[in-house]
Amino acid sequence: MNLNDQLKELMPTFYGCNGGNLNSKIWICGTEWGTKEIKNQYKSIDDYLEQEIPKAYAKIDNYRDIAMLPQFHWERESEFKNLSNYIIKCIGLYYAIDTSDFNLKNLKYNDKFKNYVKIGKLLTYSGKGFHMNRSPVARKNVNQKNYML
Repeated sequence: MNLNDQLKELMPTFYGCNGGNLNSKIWICGTEWGTKEIKNQYKSIDDYLEQEIPKAYAKIDNYRDIAMLPQFHWERESEFKNLSNYIIKCIGLYYAIDTSDFNLKNLKYNDKFKNYVKIGKLLTYSGKGFHMNRSPVARKNVNQKNYML
């Protein structure tokens, strides 16, 4: 099966999703970030796709079922240590939508959001929110630190 056929089969799955609760009233769909690995490890974006898409396709059954996606375990403090800038901003956006508090300075990541995330079980199967990527294929020159909500 060629690369295009593999991509066509991956696109209608949950490939690239962080997951959460499909029945949530709030879904966020964002852009997959570029990675340093693309620049450092691969000759080109085509080289990246040729190597990474077959790996994802080999695990396609893991992406067909929402229950197979990894989920956050907010009861573990370690879950908060390596959150991307984008997920932190998503937490702020979920909070603003859910509470109608749209004061932009409240979009900062702090203990208030940690408590909101834990109580709401944000991005878990039984909690609030669902998060997916608009394009689950990383690209060059898409740096998340330049994105603002």
